[in-house]
Parts: sequence; C-alpha cells; structure tokens
Amino acid sequence: MITVLTTSNSAVLRQLGSRPFQRLGVRHRLATSGPEALDIIRRERPALAIVDTELPEMDGYELCAKVKGDPELRATRVMLVVGSMMTRAQLEKLGDSGCDDVFSVPAPSDELYQHAARLLNLPFRSARRIQAQVRIEVNAGAQVIAGRVDNISSTGAKVILEAPVVGAKEVRLRLFRTDEERAAVVRGRIVWQRPDEGGGLAMGVEFFDLLPEMQRMLADLSLWDLAETDDGVQVILHGDFTEVTDFEQLRAHVETTPKVEFDLSGVRYMNSSGVRNWAAFLRQLKETAYSFVRCSVAFTSQAGMVPAVIGRGHVLSFLAPYHCDECDRSEERLLQAAALTAPTPAIPPRFRCSQCGGELAFDDVAERYFAFLEHEKSAQG
Repeated sequence: MITVLTTSNSAVLRQLGSRPFQRLGVRHRLATSGPEALDIIRRERPALAIVDTELPEMDGYELCAKVKGDPELRATRVMLVVGSMMTRAQLEKLGDSGCDDVFSVPAPSDELYQHAARLLNLPFRSARRIQAQVRIEVNAGAQVIAGRVDNISSTGAKVILEAPVVGAKEVRLRLFRTDEERAAVVRGRIVWQRPDEGGGLAMGVEFFDLLPEMQRMLADLSLWDLAETDDGVQVILHGDFTEVTDFEQLRAHVETTPKVEFDLSGVRYMNSSGVRNWAAFLRQLKETAYSFVRCSVAFTSQAGMVPAVIGRGHVLSFLAPYHCDECDRSEERLLQAAALTAPTPAIPPRFRCSQCGGELAFDDVAERYFAFLEHEKSAQG
C-alpha cells in the first residue's frame, strides 16, 4: 500500500479512484491548502504528492520547492497539477520548483496512473489489464481446450484456458480474432501453468518451428489490442511499424467506429515504410474521429518530421526523452500536449532525476521533437 496526498482537484480525484489505483490499495490524504499539504507531508511522508499550482496561503510551486529543499522530505515525489495552455513564465516556475512531474488537466483516462507508475516504479501494462481480443483453441493430444490470449508476441503468448492441460509438454494452438478470419496455427512449448486470478488457468507458451506465413500472421495478431470505452474504442498498439506491418485487419475493426483513441506507448520503432503504411491506414479512416495518447518517443519523433503520421488526429499526450548527467540515467516523462502549445517554440518542462535528484536534461532537439505541435496548429488554422 502506498500513501498519496492530493489537493481538491476533481479530475485528479476521479482518476485516483480508477481500477489501477484501486489494485494498489492507495491510502489517500487530502489537503485544502499549501500549509496543510506541507504539514501532512512532514508527518506522514507520502510516496507521492499530487498538488495544484494554485492553492490558498501557499501555492504549489512554493510547496514543492520547500519539499525538495528539505533533505528529510525530498523522497516524496511531487507532481504539480496545471491547466492547459501554460505560459512560458509558468513553465519556468515549474522548473524552478524542482517538481518530479507535471500533470495537465483535463487528461485522458488512466493518464494519472501512467505518471505515477513512472515516478514510483509501478507496473504499467499489468495494471491496465487490457486483454488482447484474440481467442485460442489448444490441442494437446485428445484434449481441445478453449480460451483467450492475455498477452501475445511473435515468440510466445500468455493464455487463459478454461481447463488445465494434462500430461502434455507441447501444444498446437489456433489463434484468431473472429470466426470469419483465418486462424494462425502454430506449435508451442508449455513453459509454465498456474491458476489465474480471474478464474481458469494461465499458461505460458513459447512458439517454435514457425513457418514464414505464420510469423506474419502472429505479427498482425500481436500488433494491436482493442478495448471498449464509454464513447468509442481504444486501440493499444505494440511493436515495430515496418514494411511488413499490415493494418488492414485493424482498419476493418475500427473504420465504422465514430471515435478511436490510439495508445502508442508500446510502439518501439518506425522505419520509412512503416510510416507510409501507418499514414495510408489513417487516410482510410474517413468517417472516424481519432486521437493519440501516450505516444512513444519513436512515434513522436516521426510525427515531428512527417505530419501524415498524425493525419487528422490530435496528440493528447506523449513521452519525451530526458537524461541525468549526474548518474548517467535516461528517463522518459509523460507530457500532455495541451500544456505545451502556448510558447512558440515549445519549451521542454524541467524535471529532477527520480534517482539522484539532479536536474534532467531534455535529450533531443526541442524544435525538432515538438514540431508536431506546430503541424497541428497549422492544420487547425
């Protein structure tokens, strides 16, 4: 259990009640002013303090500076909560405060947990529990067991089965999203089996003797997951975008959806052919409104160079590279685009290293990395 201090911000309180935080068993403390927040930090030493910049009696900037300036308190991570469209002066005050992170509201769902996870070394993907929309049939001798895929890559999968596999070390798997699609049929070694917390049996499988065609089909199956949202669909993308990446099946699933949110935190690499394939996919979504959250450094870098990478969409949040020269450690910080659109060119927010407390340096060329913000302004204008 971790202790989290917040101030009375409705957007923060709403996200703090989300399922990922509930799984952690968060012990919540609430402060209504800067002095009250500082007193709670001194008495209880919370792991994380999420405080508004505008507070009675002592603003969040001053509060953060006091915490970070006290050797006995600086272990508490301080996240300052700001509105959208920050000014250059506000960004400078953020840097001078020594804050560990900044959270801009309004924000996409689960965004607060993603910030907290990076600051406190909490699990990312396991906490979100978005299951791959892939079904499975396992053939182990005379047994045929149905189930679903919880996690999949081109080399193996974690599957949840309705019954255990008895007396077999190898299995034959049929993997498919819908009954209409052709299934990928592969062989796998059982690496482990254990009861699943949600019921059924969890099993780890390592693929082997893959034919080239099955490798391509697995790459497609492991490329994306879907999750229903209140007003549309969230698509979680994984892996590399290259010349062999095919978005056709994904297009068939989302092209009639009015609103799509793409989570791109798992995109590791994009070459020029992958960029073209992705841009062509976006052009086909003619009736769909779409946005991007948690864009990886690889995706954001390409978006700065090639406007077609974001098409008609809007980047709501993205990861930015930082480096600490004092302990030679690289970090990625999650930023909300709305908070960076006022200064031109955009100024990278300043943060402290989560390990040694030294000042982090933005590890790219700001004008190039944040160029996608200018592309969006031009498209809207």
